[in-house]
Amino acid sequence: MVPRLQTLASLMKIFQPNVKDFANYHIVVGEHGSGITTLSVIAARKVGRGVIYVNIQGDTEELEDLGNALGEAINFNEGVSLTGYLTQKIMGSDSIRLGSSKKWKSALDAFERAAAAYKKKYKQPPVLVFDNISVLSKSFPKILDQLQERAKEAADKKKYIVVFVTSNGSVPKRMFERSAWSRAAKGILEIGDLTENEAIDYLTNKHKISKKQPL
Repeated sequence: MVPRLQTLASLMKIFQPNVKDFANYHIVVGEHGSGITTLSVIAARKVGRGVIYVNIQGDTEELEDLGNALGEAINFNEGVSLTGYLTQKIMGSDSIRLGSSKKWKSALDAFERAAAAYKKKYKQPPVLVFDNISVLSKSFPKILDQLQERAKEAADKKKYIVVFVTSNGSVPKRMFERSAWSRAAKGILEIGDLTENEAIDYLTNKHKISKKQPL
């Protein structure tokens, strides 16, 4: 389990992969209330360009909500070229309604097209972070399976890197039992207990990040 003082550095290392990490996807586990979401968001912002953060809402009951979250994270619009979207930091957390259960696939396909352009320009793949995936594990486990397959395929072809963040220990167990686990990075990153206030205090005092910085 990662000590508190190493937490942010560990996340940033995952979000800033070196060449040998291009062929893996990652799993981060932190107990509910551990501050993992707060740290994940700020680590992503600190890294900046190339990190796409998608927060799957805790009250998700409809499959379209995944498309909502992913769509906003990449400014998804079916009628607009996406080749330039990943040349800057693009992140989002709140969901918007796109109205179709197939939107998550369309949004992910759009991300993959943009990822290719990003990799060509910057010589490294972007990082796609799915936070709160335990929601999918409970309501739409088959969709989580599909995302894991996509993550494996992306790692195989070194197209982009996926990071799954969860507060539920049963999620990695489900993922471990599938063949797509073969591309998971060795060792799950486990985040120790850290309250949101402690996380913000740590980041403010140790890393000079303003408390007013939006999450």
